[in-house]
Amino acid sequence: MRITFKPSIYAICALLAASLVGGPVSGQASHLLELLALWVLADLALGAYYAGLLDASGVLPWAGGQRRPGWGSLLAAVVGGGLAVLVASWFAAPVRYLTAAGLALGALVILGSAHSPERGAIPLLAGLQVLVAWSLGMARQAPWQDPMLLVGLAAGLGTWLRLRHRAAPSRATLWATRLIWAGLAATVLAARQPLLGSLVAITALADDLQRLAPRRQGVTEALMGLGWVGTWLLVALASNHWGNAI
Repeated sequence: MRITFKPSIYAICALLAASLVGGPVSGQASHLLELLALWVLADLALGAYYAGLLDASGVLPWAGGQRRPGWGSLLAAVVGGGLAVLVASWFAAPVRYLTAAGLALGALVILGSAHSPERGAIPLLAGLQVLVAWSLGMARQAPWQDPMLLVGLAAGLGTWLRLRHRAAPSRATLWATRLIWAGLAATVLAARQPLLGSLVAITALADDLQRLAPRRQGVTEALMGLGWVGTWLLVALASNHWGNAI
């Protein structure tokens, strides 16, 4: 596995969606710098840390690996983890706690799922990174808005379920993914945004049909991935009208 500091569309959209909660992102230079630092933390640093540890875990006895991890993998894990700690130290306690939790949980996931990374570790790490990115995006706003943190949890769970189903299809992951989609659509409708709710429902149907297709084409699957992350942005925009839905 070649380890690089590679941006993730999942982490980027999760951070942007969480930052949009409560209104558009301020154009002040300090706020933009904070958002840039959080992106480096949630995307590049954690991504390199997870990828490096995952590649290095191939040497573990229960992973069935007989080779030593390359220096690139170990270096990526160390640099990624160190960069995450360094950036988090610039922020208040909630960001530092979330970063520590992301680092620790990622290591536990890799240790427990190193024997089957495609089915176990990779989907779980993707979902965890989405949840951490979403939480970090909201941590810069005080107080945290609990309902939207639940939406972030749904985004993380949905990401894990979609990737898990792609690697190992099952009825459980299929129906759990459908429930996540239904919850996101209901959230938008609860904010009295029927047009956005209809768009989310149509995207969910298209995603479900693509998942049930006998053959998956790379372009179609990529478009459905964009539809999935784009839904988070729609829910975040709808959340601005949450108070008017009472």
